[in-house]
Amino acid sequence: MEKYKWREFSEERQRKESERFDTLVKGYKKFCSCQLFPQTQEVVCLNRAILSGVVRSYFDDIDRFKDYTGSEHADKHKQAAYTIKWIAKLKPIQIKIDTEDDAVYEKKPQELLKINALFAIYVGIVLFLDERIFPLMSQTVLNHLIYTAMFRDISGRQLALTLYLMERLVACYHKNPNEEFKM
Repeated sequence: MEKYKWREFSEERQRKESERFDTLVKGYKKFCSCQLFPQTQEVVCLNRAILSGVVRSYFDDIDRFKDYTGSEHADKHKQAAYTIKWIAKLKPIQIKIDTEDDAVYEKKPQELLKINALFAIYVGIVLFLDERIFPLMSQTVLNHLIYTAMFRDISGRQLALTLYLMERLVACYHKNPNEEFKM
């Protein structure tokens, strides 16, 4: 039996992975500061080893997609979708071990359980698309995306289409903001 060989990646790929890793770490910090309650921030942490797996898996998927389609570049919707897919699947935000005297585990259990799905959607929309999408998104749409990220196998291509349509709707809204609008 042949021993497993580590794949060697070009310097360009390593550079892209490093940049994406740094971008996701910054995205995590922004996510924590504007999306999480302070008590929640205290009981979660970003696992950098798992985040590296997210980045590696993302680039593997994108490279396969580009090879299959003959494309040179993945558009921002595909970048967002495949990032969401891998964050939701590998769950780089980890919950610290709870203690009996820490009430946050009892008061905010749903926030803790949904944290990776919400982070995935936040990163996909805010870092890759248009952060103006969030305030226009109804709770129903957000809940649907969270549910999909938590319990369904995400198709990167289908999610890319959904994100594209969401972005187009927001662009149309901003051309005529006087009309009431919610996704």
